[in-house]
Amino acid sequence: MPRLQRRYPDTTDLEIEPFGEGMELRIETPAIDQQGWLRAIFWVHKASRTIYIVDLFWKKTNAITTADRLRAHDRIARLKRQLAAGDRPWGLSE
Repeated sequence: MPRLQRRYPDTTDLEIEPFGEGMELRIETPAIDQQGWLRAIFWVHKASRTIYIVDLFWKKTNAITTADRLRAHDRIARLKRQLAAGDRPWGLSE
């Protein structure tokens, strides 16, 4: 388990794993839904200490499709380009 992740409570319903250049958060618990997995794909911009959620969706199975991977990869790449150009992604203000 990564060093920073050790500080999170040990929750059987919650999993955080690397996902390409980002991270994937999976939650499966009857408390939020009896069918499916809640997925969030996020990327951390270390310089600004900002977490960008690039995708959030429900899946009926515990499988990520190629389309899901490509969409997240494209959004992370776009974020990196915008930040490198000094833009504010998604119209964020200071």
